[in-house]
Amino acid sequence: MKNFEVSSMFDAAESIGSEAAEYLSQLGYTYTVIGVYVGPEVDVEAVHDDRNPNHSELLEEYHEHLITCLEYTEDFGDGEILIGWSEGTVRSHNESVKPEVIERLNEFQEQMKLLFESVDESE
Repeated sequence: MKNFEVSSMFDAAESIGSEAAEYLSQLGYTYTVIGVYVGPEVDVEAVHDDRNPNHSELLEEYHEHLITCLEYTEDFGDGEILIGWSEGTVRSHNESVKPEVIERLNEFQEQMKLLFESVDESE
């Protein structure tokens, strides 16, 4: 399923933290905020065809399975990293991304998780 750009108003630091965002920037990665469909297989043409009698239902179902992601691409290379916006975790990456980059991103995510857990006053 084709992904699509959501908005340029999202700041990556709000999802993955300023250190991780700066790290990726220093490595030459830039990001786009996209919607990624993660639901059951659908006929994309039918979903987006407003002449279809089931258009409203199909579109609603489609949107229920969209997640917002940061799609990082390497400016001068082939590296691609997909990070879920809500949880700030790496969802996928291609083989061009060095393993140490993913390891470092996972470390940043763990630090963010610990930071949020330490300020949770709900208990």
